[in-house]
Amino acid sequence: MTIIAGLVDRDGEVWMGADSRTTYGWNSVATKGVPKIFFKGDDYLIGGCGAVRAIQCMKYEVNLPELRPSVKTHEDVEKFIATEIIPAIRNKFGQVGLIKVTEGIVSLHHTMFLLGIKGQLWMLFEDLSFLRATRDIAAIGSGERLALGVLYACCAEEEQQGVTPPSSEAIISLALDAAVEFDNACAPPYFITNFSKLKSEANGG
Repeated sequence: MTIIAGLVDRDGEVWMGADSRTTYGWNSVATKGVPKIFFKGDDYLIGGCGAVRAIQCMKYEVNLPELRPSVKTHEDVEKFIATEIIPAIRNKFGQVGLIKVTEGIVSLHHTMFLLGIKGQLWMLFEDLSFLRATRDIAAIGSGERLALGVLYACCAEEEQQGVTPPSSEAIISLALDAAVEFDNACAPPYFITNFSKLKSEANGG
């Protein structure tokens, strides 16, 4: 079980955070301290929940295409996901035996992903359908509703009252706190990042 939470900040940058507990079955803790969010090249920030093997396949084996300069608008990104990203995922998952077919319906077998692409958040569901998070907040995993409540409250307060909310990193941390507090399948430590942090760390910052 998992909580992955994400938001797009006022500068148009995607932030994402996750807990780090992995379980098997409903009651047994397998490990702690396992990162569930990762970068794929310079274009993608990805968080995964569900089958560990599927998340590992996405992280290490799926070759996602580079974003072309012509991919700019929400519609451009949607088309790019549908015609290039989804086929890449389906092909690799099929090759390694991670595609489930039930009555002709293809699925990733209880696995979901949150994708940060081009300053946008997209939710990829287990049937390989996908939707953009139009409020610029999203969460997946067993703690999803708890985290979404915090994300909405923090971001809506800024919009409705003109107040300055906590930093994006602090909002993500609060959302993860809520999930950890009320969902025993989620646990710290947390991993929270964005592309700016990645570049800073790469440069020794």
